[in-house]
Amino acid sequence: MPTDAGTVPEKKKDDQPAPPPMPEPVQETEPPVMTAHNEEPPPENEPVQQEKPSEKKVVRVESILDKFRQYKGEKSPKALKALFTSPEGLVQDPLVALSDGSTKIKVSMERTGTDKQTPNFSLKGAKLINLGLDKDAVCVLELLPDKGAYEATITLLQDGLIKELPLTVAPPFPADIKIGVKGRLSEADFALFLKERGTEKAPRFDLNGDGKRDYIDDYIFTANYIVGNAQKKTEPAKAK
Repeated sequence: MPTDAGTVPEKKKDDQPAPPPMPEPVQETEPPVMTAHNEEPPPENEPVQQEKPSEKKVVRVESILDKFRQYKGEKSPKALKALFTSPEGLVQDPLVALSDGSTKIKVSMERTGTDKQTPNFSLKGAKLINLGLDKDAVCVLELLPDKGAYEATITLLQDGLIKELPLTVAPPFPADIKIGVKGRLSEADFALFLKERGTEKAPRFDLNGDGKRDYIDDYIFTANYIVGNAQKKTEPAKAK
């Protein structure tokens, strides 16, 4: 049917405009996986590698007591006396000293290397009495061995090197050891000492009191023999 002019025709429900289309949801992409060649950031407070201090080389000079321990030859007065030679690196006066608590010794040490100062050293088995330098810049020590000691050492630090220099000391005979005449030892006494060793349970001439007869006793006896005969040679002849 025709309509009157100016009249807007009624819209049907089907004529409603369609709603705008909804946007499709954006799909999130997963983050890329780090491959092996990717470097991870360094951890915080990572411990710092500290360099180890360089260790100083220690040189130990063979002592006369070491020679007695290693000696495997025939034991005779001549052979054992021959083991008493000056250790390398020092001069001791007297060559053999009894650690009786009063006998002092002088030790001369040549200073080597670039260090022109008095070397650093420590003592074991002896006490320092005096220290000086002679005209040739040789270090001279006056020492008193500990009473009863048969081992004494000077540990010397010089030019980055630690050197252990042995002293030659031995205790005098114990009061209960009866050998020789008035402290004097003869070749016959030496031969008797080497022959009479006793038994394992009852050792004879156990001079250091450790309950056994071994190279230490041989060392102590030989040291006393050398000291006794050296004193005998230096005594003035008696007037007739």
